[in-house]
Amino acid sequence: MIPITIISGFLGSGKTTFINQILRESQEDTIGLIINEIGSVNLDKAFIKYEQDRIFEINSACLCCVDDREFERAILDLKTQFESQDMQLKSIIIETSGLAEVNPLIQTILKSQPIQKQFYLNEIITLVDAVNGEQALENYRESLEQIAFADRIYITKTQSTPYHLLGKLKAINPLAPVSLLKQDQTYIHLLNEDRFDASHTKYASLSESVIDQAQDTKHHRHSHVDTLTLYAENPLSFSDFKDWLVDLVEVMGHDLLRYKGILSVEGLETSIVVQGVASTFMIDYGDEIGDCRSHFVLIGRNINVEKIQESFKALERHKE
Repeated sequence: MIPITIISGFLGSGKTTFINQILRESQEDTIGLIINEIGSVNLDKAFIKYEQDRIFEINSACLCCVDDREFERAILDLKTQFESQDMQLKSIIIETSGLAEVNPLIQTILKSQPIQKQFYLNEIITLVDAVNGEQALENYRESLEQIAFADRIYITKTQSTPYHLLGKLKAINPLAPVSLLKQDQTYIHLLNEDRFDASHTKYASLSESVIDQAQDTKHHRHSHVDTLTLYAENPLSFSDFKDWLVDLVEVMGHDLLRYKGILSVEGLETSIVVQGVASTFMIDYGDEIGDCRSHFVLIGRNINVEKIQESFKALERHKE
C-alpha cells in the first residue's frame, strides 16, 4: 500500500519550501507529487526542484472544488506515470492551494474504492506562518479549518516559539502536536508518521493526545470552531456507542470536522480507538486497558454542548 500525505497551509505558509526540503533529502526518486494552484499557470510547479514527470498538476480549480473523479484519476494516473518508466512509486505528497479545504480530499481518499485498493491516507500536515498566521486564522475560514483537520501542525518562518500563536493553534485543534519547523532539521522522516493508519500499533501518540486534551479542558471555542471533550468513568457498550456515533455524524453533518477517542468497552481486554473526519470514521483495537475511563474529543462548528454531553452520559446510564 502506498501512503498519501496531504500538505496544507494558508497562502505563504511555506508549503513549497517544505516539500523541496523533503525532496532534497530523499535518496530515491520514488515520491510522486500532486500540486494544486489556482490559475492557468502553476507557478508552484516551477519552484519545485524535482523531475517534472514525477509531478501531476491540477490548475483548473482549487482541489477541494475539483470533481471527485478528477482527483481520483490524478492519483491513479500518477502511479501509471511511474510504472511507464519502470519506477516504483513509494509515496505521494499532495500540496493543496493556500485557499483549499482539506475535507473533500480526505473524503475522496477514504471512500474511493480504486484508491483504497492501492493507497492509504498517511497524515495531514498543516503549516502555519509565524508572521501572518494569527491574522489568517482570524480572517479566513479556510485557514481555521486547515488547522482543525490537521494531524500535525508545524509553525514556519521562526526560530523561537510564538507562544500566543501556539496557544491559539492548540485551542483550535488540541489533538494535533504543534512544533517549530526549523531550517537545520531534517524533514524526510515526517512522511513516515502513519498517524491516520488504522493499525492499533500506531495509536500511542493518539492515546496521549486524547488523554492530554481530556485533562486540559472540557469545552473550548475559538472563532466559530468548538472543541468538546467527553468522559465516561466506566466501560461502555460498544453497540450503544457506535449507534451514538452514527447519530452524531448524521445530526452534525459537515459541522463535524475531526474526532478521536480512546474507549473502554464492556467485554474487551483492550481499548477501542476511534478517529474520524466528517462522515468517515475508523474503529480499531488499541492497547490493553490500564484505565477504565473513556475519553472522546470532537472538533466542529455549532456544537450543541449540553445535548451531546447528556447523550454521551446516557451511554453509561443505559448500560446500568
